[in-house]
Amino acid sequence: MFQRLLSAITYWAPVACECTFIPTLAFPFAKLLQNNQLNAFEVVACVLLNWCQNWFDFIPNPPLSILSLIENVLAYHDRELFQVMVCIHLDIGVVLS
Repeated sequence: MFQRLLSAITYWAPVACECTFIPTLAFPFAKLLQNNQLNAFEVVACVLLNWCQNWFDFIPNPPLSILSLIENVLAYHDRELFQVMVCIHLDIGVVLS
């Protein structure tokens, strides 16, 4: 069932073939909605359309707009960690990948 869900997602959005995070994103919904494959697909498609729409702008590179947003949130909420990352020249894209 999970393989069919991933197949449907990649058929619907071919760019999903390039993304290694799609199985991890889809698995909880496939597990939760294992008795209804259509609902599982619709939920994953809805999440991708509404919450991940800018993630695919720079495929196969990381989404720079999202990474800069995460970097700003980190700088605001954990200034000390952010300063350490800046001092050792650690890029947020490396940390999240």
